[in-house]
Amino acid sequence: MNLDSGQHRLEVRARDQAFNVDPTPDAIDFEVIPPVWQQGWFIGLLLVWIGLLGFLLRMLMRTRERHLLEQQQARELHLQELDRMKTGFFTNISHELRTPITVIQGRLDRLMSDEKDEDRKQSLVTLQRNARRVATLVTQLLDFRKIEEGKLAMEASVGDLAASVREWVESLQPLAELSQSTCILECVPECRGRFDFDKLQKIVTNLVSNSIKYTQAAGTVRVMLQARAEDRVVRFIVEDDGIGISAEHLPHIFERFYRVPESSMAVGAGIGLNLTQELVSLLGGDIRVESPIHHDSKRPGTRFTVTLPMEPVNDKPVELEQPNLQVVSPASPEATDESFLLVVEDDEDIRQLLKEGLSSLYRVEIAENGAIGLQLAKERVPDLIISDVMMPVMDGVTLCRHVKASMETSHIPVILLTAKSSLEYQMEGLKTGADDYVIKPFSMDLLLVRIANLLESRRHLREKFGRDFAVVPRILPDDAPDKEFLDKAMRVLEEHSSNWEFKTEQFADELHMSLRSLQRKIKAVTNRSPKEFINDFRMARAAERLIQTSDTIAEISFQVGMDEPTNFTRLFKTQYQMTPTEYRAQNKSS
Repeated sequence: MNLDSGQHRLEVRARDQAFNVDPTPDAIDFEVIPPVWQQGWFIGLLLVWIGLLGFLLRMLMRTRERHLLEQQQARELHLQELDRMKTGFFTNISHELRTPITVIQGRLDRLMSDEKDEDRKQSLVTLQRNARRVATLVTQLLDFRKIEEGKLAMEASVGDLAASVREWVESLQPLAELSQSTCILECVPECRGRFDFDKLQKIVTNLVSNSIKYTQAAGTVRVMLQARAEDRVVRFIVEDDGIGISAEHLPHIFERFYRVPESSMAVGAGIGLNLTQELVSLLGGDIRVESPIHHDSKRPGTRFTVTLPMEPVNDKPVELEQPNLQVVSPASPEATDESFLLVVEDDEDIRQLLKEGLSSLYRVEIAENGAIGLQLAKERVPDLIISDVMMPVMDGVTLCRHVKASMETSHIPVILLTAKSSLEYQMEGLKTGADDYVIKPFSMDLLLVRIANLLESRRHLREKFGRDFAVVPRILPDDAPDKEFLDKAMRVLEEHSSNWEFKTEQFADELHMSLRSLQRKIKAVTNRSPKEFINDFRMARAAERLIQTSDTIAEISFQVGMDEPTNFTRLFKTQYQMTPTEYRAQNKSS
């Protein structure tokens, strides 16, 4: 008998042989106990077990997911680190390449200027073009690193974009002639606005040179600049009838270091187009590529379209924003042969290049590192220092900091040479007091101009000091390297203004300098000897007293430290081209 669990009753009736049934049955109540798996405690325990099992399974799944996520993140970090190391490797190589490129370009420039034979000159032009190409590739690799680190900022200025594009395309005409192709420019007459011309030049030259490179002989590269002020956009279109890009590779051509067989596409080393896309994105624009664009299977062609936002300006001519650099022609050798330059450079080839390029105009001393350079700067006190930044023993930034911190050498202009072009490195150098910053590879002509500018500025300051002794310390900015020295010198002279026994030896002691150092410092800053400097100060104070007081000439002579009135009158007349009496009469009447 299979009874369900629960309460049950069993009734029993008696029956005799005549089949008579007892009317009062007997009954018994009983309970069938349910099986264990149906009992409440078991079900509750089972639910607890199921809950714990579910929790454990969930924890295991979460742990596995977290482990898989950590593995994925570790792989991504590893890939990022590999990519960073790869880019860093190329960046370091690029910095190292800038020094030999500087030497190569410098030598080629000298050979080009001296070569008379046209055939050999043409060979030098080819070498020069390829050296510039290597320099361009180096710059592109360095730009990658800046973009990755978010340090490539916009530097917009106002100008005519159309004129710049014409200049950029014109500079690529020799490349088109070399490949026997034609480069045609269709450009609006004028496109004035605020643009980042440096980055736009890289975009345009990358696209145009890429199209020229992969266009066969007798092919055509067409460059178009379209702009309408009301649309507030500018478009560059570069199209060619070259070998085109296959559909298979078209989606990948902007990927970094992506390369496919040259026979199937119109892109090259795998860095130019990626950099172009990054620069376009940085400028807030868009770049698209189409291929094929012609029905000719032999010349399917490719079209790149760059769309950029435009900030138009009014049609009035606007001066382009330029760095704070006065461009003057380098002075002639006769005018500069007295200037003494100290070159601090650890690379022997660069040292030789600089020595050859500068020796015809200046006296040049060479130092192999910053420590030797600092020692020579203190001993020889040059008119200008040219120093590399990255050197053993003492780097150029540290050298510049020591030079500008010393009273004896703070007036010396410093030009830093470096392969690192990022803004942070330039700021680091300029904050230490460097007067200029030149990026390798550099043009010797440009370096000569910058040297001439700095020397001319020092010369003008000395002439100004000679014309008006009192005004120069007041017009110098507070952070000028000579301001502290001149202020201190003036205070010392003011304290001893009436002491006729105050001589140059005591002057040097008060300034905590040797007499020789004082002589060189005063000469460099004012073009005077210390004795002349003291006399100029006394005459300037005498001129003030002649106007502001009614003291006699003899009294004023003693007040400014001159024990002989006749000697005072002679010096005053030499300084102001008139006697003290005439000076007082002329200035009081006016």
